[in-house]
Amino acid sequence: MAVSYYVDCNGVPVSLDRRFRSVHIFRKHKQALLIFMFVAIGFPMLFFGVPWGGAPPNPYSDIEVANVAGVPIMASEFRRNLTTAGQRQARGGETPSFKELQEQGVASEVFEQMMTSALIASLEAKRGFTLDQSFLEDRLKEDGGFQDEAGNFNGARYNAWVKANKGTDWDAIYDSVQQEVSRQIYLTAQLASANRVLDADVEQELRDNSTKIQMEYVKVEPPVELTDADIQAYYDEHKDSYNKPQTYAVDYVAFSLQPEGPGEKVAEVLAKAKAGEDFAALADEYSDLETKNGGDLGDWFAERETELDYRKPLFALKPGEVSDPIAGPGGYYIYKLEEERTNEETQVREIKARHIYIKVALSDSARADLDIKANELAAKTKETNDLRAAATELGLNVASTSGFSVESTEIDGIPRVDAFQFRRSVDEEATREVKEFNVVTARDNIYVIRQVGPPTEGASQPLSDVRELVIDDAKAARKGDDAYKVTVTEYADKILAQAKTLDELKTTFPELDAQIKETRPFTKKEYLFQDQIYLQTMEIYDALEGKEKNAIAGPLTDFLGGTYFIALTNREEPTEEEKANWDEEGKALRDRMLASARYELTEDFTKDLQERTMPNVSVSLDEKAYTAILGLDDESTDSADETATPALDVITEEVPAADAPTDAAPAEAATPAEADAPAEAASTDAN
Repeated sequence: MAVSYYVDCNGVPVSLDRRFRSVHIFRKHKQALLIFMFVAIGFPMLFFGVPWGGAPPNPYSDIEVANVAGVPIMASEFRRNLTTAGQRQARGGETPSFKELQEQGVASEVFEQMMTSALIASLEAKRGFTLDQSFLEDRLKEDGGFQDEAGNFNGARYNAWVKANKGTDWDAIYDSVQQEVSRQIYLTAQLASANRVLDADVEQELRDNSTKIQMEYVKVEPPVELTDADIQAYYDEHKDSYNKPQTYAVDYVAFSLQPEGPGEKVAEVLAKAKAGEDFAALADEYSDLETKNGGDLGDWFAERETELDYRKPLFALKPGEVSDPIAGPGGYYIYKLEEERTNEETQVREIKARHIYIKVALSDSARADLDIKANELAAKTKETNDLRAAATELGLNVASTSGFSVESTEIDGIPRVDAFQFRRSVDEEATREVKEFNVVTARDNIYVIRQVGPPTEGASQPLSDVRELVIDDAKAARKGDDAYKVTVTEYADKILAQAKTLDELKTTFPELDAQIKETRPFTKKEYLFQDQIYLQTMEIYDALEGKEKNAIAGPLTDFLGGTYFIALTNREEPTEEEKANWDEEGKALRDRMLASARYELTEDFTKDLQERTMPNVSVSLDEKAYTAILGLDDESTDSADETATPALDVITEEVPAADAPTDAAPAEAATPAEADAPAEAASTDAN
């Protein structure tokens, strides 16, 4: 007879209805049972179960697809697990059908993991482990969907869920919870040996993680020799890729994000500076820069070819002169040129200068007004398909650009700081489509733009104009060939046999033109990507373990397939300051090491079950049901919807639906946890 309970806001049982599934129980207790870390790391579908809620199961949902040692694997479970796997494969894109999952090998993996889960269930069931009813009730109330933000039981939320699920059979729910907790305890006992990490191992790992090393390295990169014929052939094959980029012409209306004027503060500071007050002192007092330093712009410097617009007026000053306010990013600059000289080597004018930066920005209301105006213009443009007419109606001026491409750093009439966002807005490749009009927010302006006609296709460029680029591309392509990789491997073997240091590598194999470079100091936890070294630092540490300074180590292969030899040049032991943080770091490290140990042991345990135990138990498979679910027969569908019935009627006479287990719940309301979060990825129950 079913036992019903209901709880008040304090969690006291009063009465209950019946319907609950195990997935949330597992989610609540997975932190206490870290052996299931591998569910999310390595075996994401091993312990799939039936999620709560959803549409009513169709009449064939509980056909038995397979049976492992007396534990059934049901069609409804298999479809649900395939659906979850398909959603993971999609990653926001189109969800593959069950048939496509089979072609990818995913469906077979899902089914194998369900069989392993069923085998574990059969082994655990032999123990006859029983939990007290009150314990099961507490487990239900501890579900994450019934907790507040502080992790305390929320009786009101629980009662609301109970009311939404009147008439359900709670006995089956408690049975499910019993199975879940019992199996977790069973696995915990089986994998208990992974629950210990030695203090010495933790300390050694902390020491290794805090030890900095520095190394020299050489990339083994035999030179690629290209003939004129090779270069011409590569150019001919890829000629279109060297065309000039297509160009665009655009009409636009600009709404300036710059304030109307410098403001009173700028005027006050400018008056004092031009009156001869100490410019450095004014910078320290008034500048809005975090690092003021008297406004010093550093050592001697010259004007760059690509000088920023707001810095150009600085170079027009004479020694001792103070500039007028110059509009820049988010404010105004006042410059003072202090000294000038001609560089003896380059014969280029160089200066020393100071500056004062004062923030000046639009008010929030003024900025909001600009957004409204820009969107109003965009709406009218869309309505009339005529930017000029829409702008005239609103009393706005339209400007035009000359042709520009995605490579243009300067566009007529557009500040350089806005050029990137402006050209990106009409870049077909960046936006996936050519937009006839758009609202573009750049640094200095908001633009409403309308492309004038289609882009002009770029002209073909002769080989003579792009020869160096073609050579680089042809060499890169050659280095991707299998023959080149064989050559690199052969050199690596010879280097190992003939060189003990990187210097010997360089002198023994002069044809490689090897360049010996040195890294900055780094730890095992860092990456060297910013130095364009794509080796894993863990592999570097392992290769240098026990090596004397300057002794060659390798070869190592990076993420891009490059081959390296390395040599230790310096090692820095952890400082006392770093060691002071080890207690806190050690706790997190111990947890990671425990999780890793449990994951590795779980892999071994499940592999042993599959290879040693599975062949010795009874296993049956309804191939017709399996084939129908995957849509592999002529009459089945490819739907990945768990409510679909892919031609299962072909096996109903062999396994009538009436004979199916009765534990499948009808449609049920989602718990609070389901309402606030994505569907649970998996449960541990295969029954």
